[in-house]
Amino acid sequence: MIFVGKMKIAAFNFNRLGVTEVENEAVRNNLIKIVSRYSVVVILEVILEGKEEDGSSMEKFLTHLNNDAKNINHPYEMQCNGFLGPGKLKEKFVFFYRKDEVTLIDSFQYEKDGDRLHRPFVLYLECPKTALCVYSLRTKAVFRGLPEGLNMKIAAFNAKNLGWKKVTDKTVVHYLTKIMSQYSVVVILEVMDKSGKAMERLLKKLNNSSNSPYTMIASCRLGRDTYKERFVCFYREEDVTLEACHQYEDNQIGDVDAFAREPFILRFSCPSTVVKDLVLIPVHTKPTDSLKELDELHDVVTSIRQKWGTDNIIILGDFNADGRYLSQKKKKKIRISSAPYHWLIDDDVDTTSSNFNDHTYDRIVVYGQSMLNTIVPGSAKSFNFQTEFDLTDEETLSVSDHYPVEVELKEQKAQTPKRKRGPPSDTLAKRRELEQMTDQHDDA
Repeated sequence: MIFVGKMKIAAFNFNRLGVTEVENEAVRNNLIKIVSRYSVVVILEVILEGKEEDGSSMEKFLTHLNNDAKNINHPYEMQCNGFLGPGKLKEKFVFFYRKDEVTLIDSFQYEKDGDRLHRPFVLYLECPKTALCVYSLRTKAVFRGLPEGLNMKIAAFNAKNLGWKKVTDKTVVHYLTKIMSQYSVVVILEVMDKSGKAMERLLKKLNNSSNSPYTMIASCRLGRDTYKERFVCFYREEDVTLEACHQYEDNQIGDVDAFAREPFILRFSCPSTVVKDLVLIPVHTKPTDSLKELDELHDVVTSIRQKWGTDNIIILGDFNADGRYLSQKKKKKIRISSAPYHWLIDDDVDTTSSNFNDHTYDRIVVYGQSMLNTIVPGSAKSFNFQTEFDLTDEETLSVSDHYPVEVELKEQKAQTPKRKRGPPSDTLAKRRELEQMTDQHDDA
């Protein structure tokens, strides 16, 4: 055990901890008492027993741990590697850490020649309340493969009637750019900008506050009758390259006009992450039609898989998937609620900044296990900018009544040279080509 300021960190070899011990109330309660002494504790020799097929005993223990009276207001999160070891004897490392004291930045499973021995599992933690601030292991012989830098973050943000009035408000645009600059790619929803000048101004403000410049791509104005919105995506060109965009045409026979705002689909290449080819499907459903629209997203995914030949797909945005708009019973009926889809934002996450509800309207869903494996575990969450920036209720709502939802992509383990880009004229030509693809749909 070591001490960092007042924060306690420990390692504990439990001697074959598995489902049998977790289900034993006396043993479990004693383990809870031990773990609760520490801000960060790694449990060794966690085993996979015969009657446990998926290794979920630690998730059950985490629930019991956080239900303990001492931890309800001071909860833990968990990070673990896969089971490793020769033959039938397999173990894993399980870290428990108090999420109000430390933040998990990255994790790394050291491997050598593809073997499955008990290789080190490394956590990179940020500790804002200690003098050390950030701690990482740098033993060259073992940890030379540890990725440097942060994982790439992607987000969707319903910015609530975002137009000229908000981007010319100094306070609002200050916090908008602070929020957006955290992400390599951020899709903004509910953009009410007929001319496009408001988003050009926002892009300029964003780049004035960032050392890593952004560019943007916008959909045409989407919606029925006179009410129309845009999807606008801001992305860092040094992190990703926009390879294509596609405005989904909602004209399936027998099911025309299922979407109030048809998805504007984006395809990126991501040279520094595990996933190299990434498709984003931004969503903003009409609240009263959310059940139908969410179900129809399966058809959108099927169409894109056929069009672009990739399964690396993330659906993200304002699903209106909670409260009176979508009950748990109805949610189970939609096609994207079951395999191979994975919902990353839990049903108990508050994605609204309003004090009048705690609904989980905004979601992130990935298609397939392969795509799920490229996501940093536990990274999907809402970003409470009110707490982060210490805003009043009035200031918060002036920015939006929603929080962004975000997720991190795993960085590749080995350093790869940055993708070479063409001369400025080639880049400009490509951007103009992409803009023309969206302009032909624009009815503004």
